[in-house]
Parts: sequence; C-alpha cells; structure tokens
Amino acid sequence: PVTITAIVPFDLDLLTFPDSRGPSYLLRGTVRDKTIRGTVSLALARGTKGGKYKSIGKTKISSKSTFSKRFKQRRTGTYRLRVHYAGSATALATSIISKIRITRRLTYR
Repeated sequence: PVTITAIVPFDLDLLTFPDSRGPSYLLRGTVRDKTIRGTVSLALARGTKGGKYKSIGKTKISSKSTFSKRFKQRRTGTYRLRVHYAGSATALATSIISKIRITRRLTYR
C-alpha cells in the first residue's frame, strides 16, 4: 500500500475593505482553496518597511471560505496587514503580508 498526503497552500483569493469609512473598518477576505478551515490571525504594522505588528484579532474561516473582522484604526496612512494561518493536516502554516492604505472619507449632509 502507498500513502499519499496531499497538502494545499494557504492563499488568499480576495482581500477587501467594503466599509471604508473610519475609524472603524471592516476587513473581508476569501481563501482560494475551499477545503481550508480553522482560524486566521490578523495584525497591522505602520509603514511599509519597519514597525512592530499589533494584533487586531483572530477570526474563523467560514464554510464558504470567507472571513471578516471589524477593527478600529485612528491614524491614517500606509500599513502592512499580516494574515497568518496556523496550519492544519491539509494546509501548511503561512503568513501573507499585504500593503493597505487607510484613509478618511468625509460626508456632508
């Protein structure tokens, strides 16, 4: 008998900010492989090169391979967003870093 263990990579298909009005933001992501389950850890770091990551929390990957997290960020500017998946029997542990821009939108009535 031959045993084969297939391991899929953790990769994001889509990462969006559907609610772009601050200081509270909604982050929504979609995982490319539909079989991956578990939780992802999210962290933000100011700037594009240096700076420490500050955790914005953990969230579960749903049955539709999506996750969402609401967080507050008072300062505007360019940030690095780290999405970390701890790994499972079918997927390796991976951290994905994405550059995001946080702005303010003013509405007048």
